[in-house]
Amino acid sequence: MAATSKTGNYDLPIYKPEDITSWTTDFNGAMNKIDTRMKTNADAAGTAQSTATEAKNSGRTGSRRSGGSDGRCAGTYYKTECCSRAYHDT
Repeated sequence: MAATSKTGNYDLPIYKPEDITSWTTDFNGAMNKIDTRMKTNADAAGTAQSTATEAKNSGRTGSRRSGGSDGRCAGTYYKTECCSRAYHDT
C-alpha cells in the first residue's frame, strides 16, 4: 500500500500510521517533483535577475510622466532627453 494522503499543492505523499512506505514509487516520485519545481524556480529567478540588471544598466533614471496642462514635459529622465525638448532636469 502506498501513501493514502497527498499534500495540497504538489500532491506529495503523506503517510498515515497504517500506510506502508513505498520508496520506489511515492518517495522517488516526490523527490522528482521537488527537483523539477526547484529547477523551474531557479531558472525563473535567474531570468528575473537578468531583467533587473538590464533595467538597472539601461542608463535611465527618474520617472516618466505625461505632459502637464501647460504643454511642458512633466516627467524627466535625468540628464537625458525625455521629450521633444532639449535635455532638462524638471
